[in-house]
Amino acid sequence: MKIYFLIISLLVNFGIARSAGESSGNPSNDCNTSSGLCDTTPTAFEMKVFQVGLCKSNPMSTSTEVFDFDNSECVYVYKNDDGQLTGDIFSDNKTSLDSTFVTVPNEGTYSYTFAIVSNVFKMATHHMVFNAGSDNSTNGKRYVSTSSGGSIEGNIGSEERYDVTVNTFQDGQLSCSNNNGYNSANSLSDTGVSGNGFIGRLTNDQLVLTKSGSGNISNNTASCDNVSKIISIMEGSVVIGSDSEGVNIKITSGKGTSRVNQGSGNGVVTGFSGKGSSFKYDVSTF
Repeated sequence: MKIYFLIISLLVNFGIARSAGESSGNPSNDCNTSSGLCDTTPTAFEMKVFQVGLCKSNPMSTSTEVFDFDNSECVYVYKNDDGQLTGDIFSDNKTSLDSTFVTVPNEGTYSYTFAIVSNVFKMATHHMVFNAGSDNSTNGKRYVSTSSGGSIEGNIGSEERYDVTVNTFQDGQLSCSNNNGYNSANSLSDTGVSGNGFIGRLTNDQLVLTKSGSGNISNNTASCDNVSKIISIMEGSVVIGSDSEGVNIKITSGKGTSRVNQGSGNGVVTGFSGKGSSFKYDVSTF
């Protein structure tokens, strides 16, 4: 059996205004001003995968109570304690995980799929600043990401991948140290690539949901403690039969996964960063 990570197209705008500079080559974005931070889309994205499994029941509760990862009704399809980088998911080639760590699951129908990945993503992007509400570029220059998350003038295709560490799903709106702060370690209910249910969990190396942290909602600095892995759980029937040859892991890293700092309004991009709230995936067999 093989496991593949597939290219997934970037998210599109459904009936909303065209993103700033999109006609000039900017990735889809939410930049409606010509300064400060705004959400944009990666042009390259990769992650390190540790585990993929199929489950008869949800391996981590959706309750408001704090639960740890429970794989008692799950089977591993892939398990590598050292992890494996996927390579760029937007490339033209599928990424096949090392068959040494692949297990053929028992035949049957599974209601949930989970993937455990590092909370550090690698991504790249580029951006040209446009005047607010205008099709006019502020200074006519395009900026590309550097390996440190910095910004230099460059052309599309010359951007470098930088690391993004995800320590909260809630974009700084909840601190993990308040009464129900562990919600910062839970993604909002969402849909997967194919419309199935999707949730995410931030955990430590022991796969225990984090429930302490620092920061607060007033200054957008909330961060959960001791986060090292992300458990992504997809709800949807996966059937393994005698003719099943492999599993496709479909990933989307859409608008909002990357961020651009448009600086002070003079058109000079000062850096790139990111977050984890727009990452999700889905699974199918072949």
